[in-house]
Amino acid sequence: MVAKIENGNVVYGRIQPQDTFTECFILSKILSNNAIGTVALILKPDDFYLDSHNIIYSACLNVFIEGQNVDLLSCRNELIKLNQIEKVGGIHYLQKLTTDHYSSHDVESMSYLIRDISIKRKVIQLCTDKIQLAFENSSYGHQLLSETLNSIEEIQESLFSKDTKDFKSGIKDVTDRIGQKSIKGFSTGFAELDEAVNGVLQPDLITIAAQPGEGKSVFAINVAQSMAEDGHAGMFFSLEMKQEQIIERFISRVTGYSVKELRRGEYFCEKDRCIKKIDPLLVKQLSRKIENLPIHFHDSGLDSYLDIGAIVKAEITRKKIRWVVIDYLQLVPVLSKGSQSRDVEIGKITRFLKILAMKLEIPIIILSQVNRKRGREKYVLQDLRESGNIEQDSDQVWFIYRPTIHGKEGTYNLQGQEMFIDDKTAILQLEKCRSATPGTNIILEFHGKTSEFKSPNGTSTQSQEILPISPIILTNDETLPF
Repeated sequence: MVAKIENGNVVYGRIQPQDTFTECFILSKILSNNAIGTVALILKPDDFYLDSHNIIYSACLNVFIEGQNVDLLSCRNELIKLNQIEKVGGIHYLQKLTTDHYSSHDVESMSYLIRDISIKRKVIQLCTDKIQLAFENSSYGHQLLSETLNSIEEIQESLFSKDTKDFKSGIKDVTDRIGQKSIKGFSTGFAELDEAVNGVLQPDLITIAAQPGEGKSVFAINVAQSMAEDGHAGMFFSLEMKQEQIIERFISRVTGYSVKELRRGEYFCEKDRCIKKIDPLLVKQLSRKIENLPIHFHDSGLDSYLDIGAIVKAEITRKKIRWVVIDYLQLVPVLSKGSQSRDVEIGKITRFLKILAMKLEIPIIILSQVNRKRGREKYVLQDLRESGNIEQDSDQVWFIYRPTIHGKEGTYNLQGQEMFIDDKTAILQLEKCRSATPGTNIILEFHGKTSEFKSPNGTSTQSQEILPISPIILTNDETLPF
């Protein structure tokens, strides 16, 4: 017995893939052999082609979830309660499912067969919908492509149940770490910061904010280099600078020459009090320390924030990236056809990035601007531009505060303690953080010449070399600037 096709799902003149006989077999095993526990791990209601089978299976799942035995009587009672008994053909159809003789095939293998057929229908439906949208010209091409990729990924993810861990194994994981000094996340390169926040944790969305000129891009580059030096590949989206400009800052840091000096090819030698030429061979030799850093750049712009998801997912597969930096949030486009406030648009972006971080289980660091204000004493969360959504979606919010940028001179009162300040003084404010107390401050030094932050006490968790290099040979009376 096979019920007639109720919905006539015809695409391009052809009935979609289906096997109603096997669907009857599975429902028969559920109602007469209590096979719901096996089937529930494989099939969802919409995997059934016939609407009546979808409804019957949904009722069986309801009974199963409530902890009752799934059989003909309990399924009938659930369908009556839902006022759907007539939609499935009445009690007679249920009885026929349990009394007709079907094959002796394994219900588990038959469930996988139905799921496979269901996947084909979903792919047909997805492609049909996207083809229609493409012809209607109602959305941008790149947006349609991103949505298509996301839909395909959703179908893939629906095939696999997430692994679960029992409480005992969780207890062991936690207790094994007690007493260990190693951090849980990726090292930031600053020992005090690592200790406070336990490193860059996945799948956190971390916002680093400051006003222009305070060094948020430099700080992000420092953290990215630290993670890469430890062997963790990552993706750096630069919406403000080209890759060449970022790499110049890496080279500046490793050679001690400023970016300006590197571009001019000469520097002022303090020892001899004269201008000297920079030896290109020396710069190349020193740059070998960082040439194998597993950092991948995207600096060609974005059409929409959805592009970030498509690029990151592809690079995780191709290059095994494990972290993402975006410089910076306010430059990420939404490209919506409706007129929306920037607050709403930023909210869409930050929510998307938070979901992306959780879905891919990677940390995402976003840089953000702050509202301009003269003479501020410190940053607060409300200083974030479009602050509500950023604060809500971020797991951590760090501010870089340099007192001299805000007109402070001589001394600065930090939580009741007077401290001497100069152009190098930088305070990293941890205003939102799970591991550290909100309002925790970490003192850093900003070295503008070499585009880097350093710890005042010299402590750092950054490794000093990436690979062995030959001894540096100075030529033409060359001296290092540090």
